Amino acid sequence: MDHTAFQLIEPLGLERATQLMMADYTDISYGPLRVPITAAFALYAGTAVLAIGAFRSGTFGTGRLALFLLAGSLWTGALKESGLLDVVLSVGLCAVFVPLGIRVLRDTVPELRGQGVPAAGRRPLRILSG
Repeated sequence: MDHTAFQLIEPLGLERATQLMMADYTDISYGPLRVPITAAFALYAGTAVLAIGAFRSGTFGTGRLALFLLAGSLWTGALKESGLLDVVLSVGLCAVFVPLGIRVLRDTVPELRGQGVPAAGRRPLRILSG
């Protein structure tokens, strides 16, 4: 978008290029399928699913869960501005993941069960269980 806007200034002039970009920005940037908006929704849904899974597995406590959920809203959308709150949330996200990373490097994270017990009359999915 920025490159297109700058390239339009010379042939059209600043005023006309500004009017064109302001009038057609949404159509040019998002397109008819609204892919970035759909992807942003998937980010929110994925953050919620990861947070619930990490909480239920005992990986995150309540504080880390809250920080992870808040940080899940960072930097989404097109042309977002960063502020002090974004920096604070980024530091919070580091507080969530740095201790977890240290535990992984020290090999103190509990192992998942290697072989699950299938329900009666069901076979495990080989795609998911290895």
